[in-house]
Amino acid sequence: MANKPRAIVPDKGLRAAKNTSGSKISKKTLVKLKDGTVDDEVIPTAAATDAIYGVAYEDIADDAYGDIQVHGRAIVVSAGAVTKGSRVTHGSGAKGAAASGGNSFIGTAVTTAGGADEDIEVELLGPGGAEMPG
Repeated sequence: MANKPRAIVPDKGLRAAKNTSGSKISKKTLVKLKDGTVDDEVIPTAAATDAIYGVAYEDIADDAYGDIQVHGRAIVVSAGAVTKGSRVTHGSGAKGAAASGGNSFIGTAVTTAGGADEDIEVELLGPGGAEMPG
């Protein structure tokens, strides 16, 4: 039996941020910084080309503050199959998906998800992630 994915949060691995999306942000989904002049506002990712800021460490109600994990190993809910070693990007519903050329990615999957709504463990690169070549 596979080990249950677990979060590893180093010192300073969490950031407080305000959800200004208009609805709840679900735990284990991907978020990005909201465009604008106000600091520390986040919304769910909307596309695989978004600069992914981090992973919601908890459910965050609209217009409330919550923790976003930006360093360490995070638990991300999958949008579909993701294999160990895949780079993880935005998928349907701000869930994790395997990245392809031109996608932003937040980190590398260190466990495998066989399908949608399974938890995967992702080693995070840090705020903003990176972009796949191609």
